[in-house]
Amino acid sequence: MGAIPYPDSLDKPARTMVTSEHTVSRMSHVIMDPGNGKLRLISPVEAEKINTFPKKTGPNLKVLQHLIDISQWAMRLL
Repeated sequence: MGAIPYPDSLDKPARTMVTSEHTVSRMSHVIMDPGNGKLRLISPVEAEKINTFPKKTGPNLKVLQHLIDISQWAMRLL
């Protein structure tokens, strides 16, 4: 693995989000809060913005339900 910037830059594209984002690890997104100058983890809303989800809506539930339906259909074929 290459070097990970610390703290993450706010003027560059965000690094890839990983499923363990809720834990503190080498992969955590740490930023310097522009309001108070302190280091902090990104918020859930900021994580949603990185993943391009609309504000406060999370992923499209119809799309998720469609993916679940396809998965259940595929499992019946096995």
